[in-house]
Amino acid sequence: MKKRTFLLYLAVSVFAVSGLAGCAGKQESAQKEQQGSDNGEDAPETDAGGEEASQNANTASADITPEPQEIPDVTPGPVESDGNVVGLSLPEENEQWTMTAQIIQEKLESQGYRVEVNYAGGEIQRQQMQTEAMALNKYKAILVAPVNVQALGSALAQAEEAGIPVVSCEGLVMFSDAVDYYVGFDNVKAGTLQGEYIRDALNLEEAGNTKYIEFFAGDPDDSVAQLTYEAMMKVLQPYLGAGTLAYRDDLRQSYMERGTMNADGASAVTRIEEVYALYEEAGSLPDAVWCYNDSIAASVIQVFEEKGASALPVLTGFGTEESAADNIRGGKQSMTVKKDYQALAEKAADVLLAAAGQTEITADDTETYNNGSRVVPAYIIDVQSVTKENLG
Repeated sequence: MKKRTFLLYLAVSVFAVSGLAGCAGKQESAQKEQQGSDNGEDAPETDAGGEEASQNANTASADITPEPQEIPDVTPGPVESDGNVVGLSLPEENEQWTMTAQIIQEKLESQGYRVEVNYAGGEIQRQQMQTEAMALNKYKAILVAPVNVQALGSALAQAEEAGIPVVSCEGLVMFSDAVDYYVGFDNVKAGTLQGEYIRDALNLEEAGNTKYIEFFAGDPDDSVAQLTYEAMMKVLQPYLGAGTLAYRDDLRQSYMERGTMNADGASAVTRIEEVYALYEEAGSLPDAVWCYNDSIAASVIQVFEEKGASALPVLTGFGTEESAADNIRGGKQSMTVKKDYQALAEKAADVLLAAAGQTEITADDTETYNNGSRVVPAYIIDVQSVTKENLG
């Protein structure tokens, strides 16, 4: 009885308010009704008309649902590999790596393989995910050019478990038994060429006074970049030992201490400024600065010019950056060691075909390239010294 009285009262109230205030009254009534429900009062039972309205609404919703349409497949690779897919994970989508991918793709597709190309955009986590996905999809072979040489061990463990051969390209993935092949440039020769250039440019064989040099190495975690440093030091160490050559930054005397994070010139700027201050205090600038690559050399040029240096030191590099060629032409950078990425791509394609069981290939080096877990068979691309005299 109380329920009916309440409903009657509510209905009269709604009618009166709606007559006076129209739509606003309806809104207020709905609010009161909701408040009553929230306060624990019995709500009106839903009648057959309400159920029919709900059904009509559902029918209307179904009526406007579009017909299913076929969505184009835009994924770069299959969910389940057909056993004929080779996967690439490259660090950046730039000119050198897109060219590398194109050469590999053309060569492998001519042999009946499908190639999935992934770019990590310089992001470690993205490359880890790409590598894991290729392992889960059970590709025929995987090639990685690592963003960070120490970040892919866990991701590649799945490839090892699946028996998928792995090729590490340019950078050698560290601390992983999964790496079966390494394709890269001759970093030992690069260091030798750099050291010999400095020796000759400073005329160390006949130097009377002590010449000063500073060292800016590659990434501390990169064992291949360390080979370049060691090869350069092998040339210059006799002159350092004899006192013909010296350095002022004596707080940093090992490869690790002289390393540059990610071998990126921007990471070296603070230390370059510190070194410059040491020499400024001593009253003379260094005669030479050994730089592992062109990126670091560019930062040395930048800092020295900003500080107002009267002359630039003998300056080395390693790479293919067009800015390095410009600096050599302009007399700012003394030399670089050129990397041929076309040759790298062609060799990588041959190694992938061998990894997939298509052909056989003999490693150039089976002793030098140790990733901390194993000595990896290496396939090495020759490099050459570039100076102002032979710059094309």
